[in-house]
Formats: sequence, C-alpha cells, structure tokens
Amino acid sequence: GEVRSRDVVQIAPEIPGRIVGIHPDLEIGGVIPAGEVLFEIDPQDFQARYDQSNASVSQLENTIARLKKQYSIDQGRLTTYESTRKLAKAEYDRVKRLYEKDKVGTQSQVDNSEMAYNSANDALAQLSQSVDLFPIRINEAEDSLASSEAQASLSKTNLERTKISLPFDSRVKTV
Repeated sequence: GEVRSRDVVQIAPEIPGRIVGIHPDLEIGGVIPAGEVLFEIDPQDFQARYDQSNASVSQLENTIARLKKQYSIDQGRLTTYESTRKLAKAEYDRVKRLYEKDKVGTQSQVDNSEMAYNSANDALAQLSQSVDLFPIRINEAEDSLASSEAQASLSKTNLERTKISLPFDSRVKTV
C-alpha cells in the first residue's frame, strides 16, 4: 500500500519580506519538531515600525499628561485673572467717579485705568476660551493615543509574524 500523510498543511507567511533564515531540516523528508522556526523573514522593517509606533504612544501619553497638567494650572489661573479684572474695574470706576464728580485727577488717568480694565477683561476672556478648549484637546490626544496603540499592537503582531513555526511536529513533503 501507499503511505500518505494524515494531514497536509501548506505554509505561507502572513507578511511579505525577504527570507533571512531557514531551519536546517527544511528539506524533503526532514522532520521539524513543534515550535521550532521553519523560516524567518527579515525583521528590520517590522522592528523599526514597532519601535516607531511605541515612540508615538509614549509621546502621546506625555502630551496627554502635559495637557491635563496645563488644564489644571490654567483653571487655577482663572481665579487670579477674575480677581485682577475685578480690581481693574473697581479702579476704573473709582478714578472715573473722582474725575467726573469731584474733578480730581485727569482724563488721561481715567483712560489709562479703562485700558487696564479692558486689558484685564481681554486676558480673562482669552484664558477662559483656552480653558474651555482643554477637554477637546485632551479628547483628541486620547483618540490619537488609541490609534497609536492599535498601530503598535499591529506592528508587534507583524514583528512576531517574521518567525514562522508550527505548533506540531512536521515532516517536509515538498519544498
């Protein structure tokens, strides 16, 4: 009678690349134990992509931490800017009242205190707008981080796919 293999498995890599190593028994009739590498695809490009995606993940984690820290700091600064605006408004009202009612001071002093109040008001508005945008910026960075983490996972998987092995003992039928 004729002897035939119980199972025949065709092996093909899941990723493209140049083969840089093969198992010494990868020849017709050769027996290769389970788990040993049949052949290896050049991992350099895949390693570089993996390293690059990990660096991107790290960079985005740092960006998120920085944004959250700045958000916290700027929320605290809002209190100072609101206080400064109130003081500038009170000073403007006082200088204006003294000039208009008691004829104390000059129009230039009134104008200068009005400019200081307007400047404080504008600085508060700008900081408020910046603080309002922080949650959006943080969410965008977190979305980018999730994308980079997915890319890192895919890069790791592709790097692992550069070594082709079987989970069972095998005999080479054809090469």
